[in-house]
Amino acid sequence: MRFDFYSLNKWSLEIALAKILKKVSSLKKRAIVLASSEDRAENLCEILWSQEPDFWFGHGNSTDGDSQHQLIWITHIFENPNNAEYVIITDSRDSNEIYSFERCLDIFDGKDEDLIQLARDRWEKANDLGHELHYWKQANDGAWVESNNFTN
Repeated sequence: MRFDFYSLNKWSLEIALAKILKKVSSLKKRAIVLASSEDRAENLCEILWSQEPDFWFGHGNSTDGDSQHQLIWITHIFENPNNAEYVIITDSRDSNEIYSFERCLDIFDGKDEDLIQLARDRWEKANDLGHELHYWKQANDGAWVESNNFTN
């Protein structure tokens, strides 16, 4: 399994999530986005409708109906009702269920020491389990640059 850790230094979670989901959708992959609460899942769902106006990707949550028809499912519950290959961690959500996916994208605020430590803990656990790890930081222009190790 591949893990990609994204340290946000320039963009908000909502902007980064929209850009990452645009890429996931272009790869024709299904994804689960894990949020911290039902309200947060609904909020992310609403915000995503306006983040990438030049690129539409289907997404929804429990208030939108049938999950099987959604490429992107936003939830606060560890579930996989749309048969997703990717799981995207927001708000430092963690669970052993993430290891059942093909790929995990872990997005966290690179300016918050508590969130950095939680992401490091997930990195160490994934490393101990022998997973492929990648760490991405934002350059001054917002572009993602891969780093060889998990440092901030």
